[in-house]
Amino acid sequence: MRKAAGVIREHKANILDQWEQAVNREIHASRATTTLVLRNILPRILDSLADILELHEGKEDLTARKNYEEVINESIGHGRHRATSEHYTSKRIINEYIVLHRVLIYLLQEKKTYNADVGVVVSFTMETSLAYSIDSFTHSLEDMRMKLTGTLAHDIRNPLSAAYLGIDVLNYKDGEERFYKVKDMVKKNLRRSLDLLEGFMDAITVNSGEGISLTFAESNIVEDIELVCWEASETYPNPINLESGGEKIIGIFDATAIRRLLENLMTNAVKYGSKDSPITVKIKEEGEEVFLSVHNQGSYISHEQKDKIFQFLNRSHKNTEEGLKSWGIGLTFVKMAAEAHGGHVELKSDQEKQETSFIVLLRKLANPPGKKRVKLNYAV
Repeated sequence: MRKAAGVIREHKANILDQWEQAVNREIHASRATTTLVLRNILPRILDSLADILELHEGKEDLTARKNYEEVINESIGHGRHRATSEHYTSKRIINEYIVLHRVLIYLLQEKKTYNADVGVVVSFTMETSLAYSIDSFTHSLEDMRMKLTGTLAHDIRNPLSAAYLGIDVLNYKDGEERFYKVKDMVKKNLRRSLDLLEGFMDAITVNSGEGISLTFAESNIVEDIELVCWEASETYPNPINLESGGEKIIGIFDATAIRRLLENLMTNAVKYGSKDSPITVKIKEEGEEVFLSVHNQGSYISHEQKDKIFQFLNRSHKNTEEGLKSWGIGLTFVKMAAEAHGGHVELKSDQEKQETSFIVLLRKLANPPGKKRVKLNYAV
């Protein structure tokens, strides 16, 4: 047993090289991941296997869970990572372990350290690792689908509420101009609700490593920003200030995604900012770039939180005293939507002044018209 453990430790790099070559050759999905990612967990599994072989030399109980804690933990991490890797399935994870098992057996046989007892320990360790990896992979996919559908279900309330509010206040006696403005707002929100329902159906069937589908088309982004700000002013107690450099900014955008992006930023500003202070939205055009920012007072985001709040399935903020809840994907969506438009999002927060600003850069011509699936920034 100890000789087999020593061979595994001594030839770990060789095992990894042979495993990676075989996996890349036999499992198509693995080619989309980097060498570092492919090798990030297996070294620790091999170390744990060597430890187990040495323990079994002393007639330790092969099935005792305490001997497999490290293997189990690494295997859970492996499954979670594969759930964020594009095109992976349970079958492909099983194939990864089959390849690793095969490489180990060939090496131990070559070094004349393989026997029936070693084979039992190696097989049991591989089977235990595989079981936990598959379980983690399955639960991670289920969790992602729940978060995505939950967020869409949450976000669809915004346009439906705005449409309901518009219908409720629609009155021709208020003047023809206001009547048609409200009517147009109702139609746009109902159209957006249908778009989100399509996204809801898409999220139900999301596979490993996939994100959300966006649809890009030429549009005037200022109209969408103005409509979101008008709806927010009718809904929230905070004053909403919009500073726009012009009436039109034309580009290739996903208008629904831009509206959801802004709604998420404004919702956060209301939740975590001062109740009475204004929320300022600015939009300006500089060549092929568009800058959209949301500023609020009464909140501060620490440097440690800044690195986490954009990650999928992570929520740094606690619930507010009113019991408002977040699905933990709002800011992840903001980052994803900005990057899908060829840009990024920047966070500035001042502890002394107790104020926070999110600045989003969008590029007007980053995408051709049509559909595009974009990935989320997963926290694994």
